[in-house]
Amino acid sequence: MTITTKSPPEAELEARITGTLQRVFPGIAGLLGQRRFKLRLGHTEFEGGTGKRDYVEGRADILVVHGEDRLAVLELKREGLPLTADDEAQGASYALLARAPLVVVTNGTETRLFQTHDMARIEGSSIEATELASRISIAASAAQSSVSGAITHDIENGEISCLRNGIAEPITWAIAEFLSHNVPGADRDVWVDDAIASNSLPLMNRLAQALTHLSQTTETSDWAEKTLNEKLRPALAGHPQFH
Repeated sequence: MTITTKSPPEAELEARITGTLQRVFPGIAGLLGQRRFKLRLGHTEFEGGTGKRDYVEGRADILVVHGEDRLAVLELKREGLPLTADDEAQGASYALLARAPLVVVTNGTETRLFQTHDMARIEGSSIEATELASRISIAASAAQSSVSGAITHDIENGEISCLRNGIAEPITWAIAEFLSHNVPGADRDVWVDDAIASNSLPLMNRLAQALTHLSQTTETSDWAEKTLNEKLRPALAGHPQFH
């Protein structure tokens, strides 16, 4: 009689993380996949990542690190499940907040690689050490370019991003992504209240850009419009107006 056993989800997840890192980043030693990690948005810190239950239900969010460096966010789908645009958006949102230059989305059969700052697809399903170093350099240059190329207004203690930039800035786009998804361990209403309570004009200005964008989308439009009108615009009324 032959007895077959299946690996429990915990062991399966750990094995898949290890195997995926070896396959996607061949020859790069010392990589670790963190299943729980800290993210900061404004003054709010929350925990990102995944637990065993998340993986059982379909997808794990993993932060790939090398020493102190955050290299990528890995969206690891269960085998047999299709990759979706939502998987890519979730990875991009986490990667922007984690300041990781790459997003990897895979179900084991199909692998998609992206550079975080503009979510441009990277050809192939793996990345060698030399190209990884190049991508990190590109990400650093893109981050600087996004700041220097944005329209700004001078304020007493520095400058703020112009509302006409929309969500073009990576951090503003990340705020919009954060507010449009149910992120475990984070309450978007509490985060908005904390952002307003900080009285930080740069943060509230980016929040206004993100909410304006979301008010024009289907799923979050009512909440975003209400939050803008009832909370954020009254708070901004006490600050300098530029348009």
